[in-house]
Parts: sequence; structure tokens; C-alpha cells
Amino acid sequence: MPDGWARFGKGNMQSVWNYEDEDEAEINLDIISDDEIEAIKNLTFTDFMIRTDVNFSLLADDSRNPSTIYALYLPSLKTVSLNIPMDKYSDNTELRFNDAGDRVMCFGKYAEHLCGQDGLPRKNEATERLVVTNVYFGPRAVDRGATATRSNWFRNRYTWDGSFYNLLAK
Repeated sequence: MPDGWARFGKGNMQSVWNYEDEDEAEINLDIISDDEIEAIKNLTFTDFMIRTDVNFSLLADDSRNPSTIYALYLPSLKTVSLNIPMDKYSDNTELRFNDAGDRVMCFGKYAEHLCGQDGLPRKNEATERLVVTNVYFGPRAVDRGATATRSNWFRNRYTWDGSFYNLLAK
């Protein structure tokens, strides 16, 4: 870690996060604790850097993938949540990290997609810089909008695979 930086988040987990193309498991990962979020907001940090080896993607099938990414925009620390809302074209929408892991990008497979709607970045574009604080993944969570009885559920899935996700701040 560079000198003078405070580190927040999870790290050195020896690949504890190993969810690749998961389409069934419901998980809730606290990446940065509420106490850490409070400290980040109360201290006078002006410079931020994300360090991560996490591979992230979120795809929606013909219903809303109820998975949600909770984050703070940098440097404003404004709270944001990102998900793929329910629409007849949800199955053509994918969210992924950019190469640096500090922005979420939106991709649409066909002309019909939800990129650019409901707070999502436009197709092939990225959000503002952000730090992920929590992720909820529930690709089949009936109570949150998805229909779990589909027999051909091949796209409503997520990947969160890696061993560390850190915000460095000073």
C-alpha cells in the first residue's frame, strides 16, 4: 500500500469470493462496513484509489435480476445503488467493472436493452468513479422480482470472483 493511504474493504482472502456465472446462490457481501463508510465520510479524504482483482458481471434474463450493487461515487461520496430493472428487454443487459474496477459499465447485446435507463450508464459507457460497499446477488429471488420457476434460466446470473477489493484514501 502506498505511504499515507488508509485502506478500507476486504483483502487477502485467498479466493474466498468464488462466484463465477452463478445462477442460483443468493448472497449478500459487505465489502466495506458501515463503520468504515462513516469514517470515510467524516474524514477529509480528497484522493481515492481502488485496488481489486475482482472479476464482476451481472446479467438479467427475462425478468428483473434482483441483484443490486451498493456504492459511493468518488470523490463526492454520494450513495448510489445499481440494478437492472424489470422490463421486457432486461435479458439484453449486462453490468461489468471496467478494467480498473472503479466504474461499472453497461452492455446491451441487441438494440433492446436497459443501458441508459434508471440510473444505469449508457451502452458501452461507464458510471462515475465509485467504490462498491455492498453487493446483493439473488438471481432467482422470487420476493425481489425474479421468477424462479423458469426451466431455461441461463442468463440471470452473476460473477464476483477474486480475493480483494480495497478503497485507498488519503
